[in-house]
Amino acid sequence: MDTVIVAGAGMTRFEKSPRSLRALAGDAVRDALADAGLDVTDIEAAYVGNAVAGLVTGQEMIRGQVMLRPLGIEGIPIFNIENACASSSSALHLACQAVACGAHDIVLCLGAEKLTGADKAVGLAAIGTAVDVELRAEMAERLGSGEGAAQRSFFMDIYAGMARDYMALSGATERDFAAVVVKNQHNGARNPRAQYGGELTVEEVLASRSVVEPLTLLMCSPISDGAAAIVLASERAARRRSLSGPRVRASVVVSGQPPRQIRPDRRVGRARREGGLRAGRDRPDRSGLRRTPRRERSGGADHLRAARPRAARRRPGADQVGAHPPRGLTAGQHQRRPAEQGSSDRRDRRRAGLRGLLAAARAGRRAPGRRAPASR
Repeated sequence: MDTVIVAGAGMTRFEKSPRSLRALAGDAVRDALADAGLDVTDIEAAYVGNAVAGLVTGQEMIRGQVMLRPLGIEGIPIFNIENACASSSSALHLACQAVACGAHDIVLCLGAEKLTGADKAVGLAAIGTAVDVELRAEMAERLGSGEGAAQRSFFMDIYAGMARDYMALSGATERDFAAVVVKNQHNGARNPRAQYGGELTVEEVLASRSVVEPLTLLMCSPISDGAAAIVLASERAARRRSLSGPRVRASVVVSGQPPRQIRPDRRVGRARREGGLRAGRDRPDRSGLRRTPRRERSGGADHLRAARPRAARRRPGADQVGAHPPRGLTAGQHQRRPAEQGSSDRRDRRRAGLRGLLAAARAGRRAPGRRAPASR
């Protein structure tokens, strides 16, 4: 597996923009290519993440092709990835795999969304489709969605339910959530591409309009328009073209899970689990194996998780895949599998055949008409 290098990056400001989706995408791609010092003709494939253009603008099926064609990027593989809020990160994951496995040397990864427009409700409704629509009514009833639900994204009800469960589980309060907003707004003020940023107080956050208990307006994320693009390159392409940049150490994508009902009485079990984990970390290592700090590990640390893992040392009493011995067998005993039996039989036949060939060769040297070797 090859090392994946981020050779260039570009990003627009995220805001409620009057510009089109393809215009925003074009700015991000041009900046990424300029940052890498490459041209559109150097791109071998493109991975484009977009979630809601079909619902907001009506453009389906070829969204990436439509966004990239004005830039002259065409005639190459262009993959369109739609995976809700993880659309662009999923595009990055697939692009990294393509470079790491050697399918392409230089690829473009683009994420672009436009959620605002003449009717704000269109963007909010589009976001709300990132749930099982057949179960939405049941979910709304369970979450207690009431007055004003039609004027907000359904995810505000979902997140509010998660926040209430977390408060019951951990003892957190609205002030704790407000403190997170204060920190995020402080950081946003230092990012020229952030949609919002400023110096707020906990009291100002709590005093803002209530959206759905316990979330206030300043605790909720806004809808936005923007795009970001990166250029990925293999290590050999980077050496050939003198490209540089950070390496992708890992890329992982997993599917979501339905929210579980959290009961306050689970706090004890959680504390016990956390206590056990801490005790396990503090307990001295009696296995006889040296624990290598993460920063000192080598051999694949710079590769993706898609890379083939290094072979693990087999434990005593383990079978070929590292599992425990089958029931009824003690450590050190192994149950011969049918495949292993067949392999053993084949090895025996090959050995018998070789012995026969050697015997025939010796007999041929002693056959009539040939001179027997002199004895010593």
